[in-house]
Amino acid sequence: MCMSAASLPAGIGNAHDVLCLLCKLMGCNAMGGALPSSITTIDLAQVAPHQQRVAAAAGAGAVHTQLHVMPGGGQLITSAAVAGNEVKVPLQGSIGGIPFDLELLFTLDLGQKQIRVKLTVREPIAFEHEWIYNLGTVLPTANGVMASGLQLAPATSVAGHGIDFLCILKCGGLKLLPILITCLPAMAGGVPGFVACVAGRAGAAAADIAVCIAQDCIKG
Repeated sequence: MCMSAASLPAGIGNAHDVLCLLCKLMGCNAMGGALPSSITTIDLAQVAPHQQRVAAAAGAGAVHTQLHVMPGGGQLITSAAVAGNEVKVPLQGSIGGIPFDLELLFTLDLGQKQIRVKLTVREPIAFEHEWIYNLGTVLPTANGVMASGLQLAPATSVAGHGIDFLCILKCGGLKLLPILITCLPAMAGGVPGFVACVAGRAGAAAADIAVCIAQDCIKG
């Protein structure tokens, strides 16, 4: 029911009139008086503890925190932290009521001319795998190095129980390789440029991997 503006606190009469008009146009009474909304609100107080844990574990400040909200329901948070030549990206949240806790660890090893990416899934089901990408021709530049490309080395370790681990390998490989290729030119500016590039993009990749696992790899 729309109240008289005179009975409302000063300053909100006009807003109340607008809401009344929306209700008349959209039929609020038929929906129990609630206006439809597609907005998902996340309290930032929930983000701070996660970010602090990431910073403490990495020994460095978290450099990139992202919230990921899926259209079909589900909320994830990632905080990428840089420590030397490593980028650690923990992810926590839930997708369709399924809790997720996973971590990506990117390591640049110029001595071995390799990039290692380790995926550790703690929830919903334990899984661990490391991808090793061999760098192509590596040439030194004034500030860093230039690499001609990446080649995935044979699988080194796979562990998984009660889950389609080949599906997870596919999910991870499809989401990780584009990031590494995109960030490869940043090596010309040195290790900091490369790890910063990865840190800025790895959160979305971790979320994509989680969604891929939830949709394709977990069999009910």
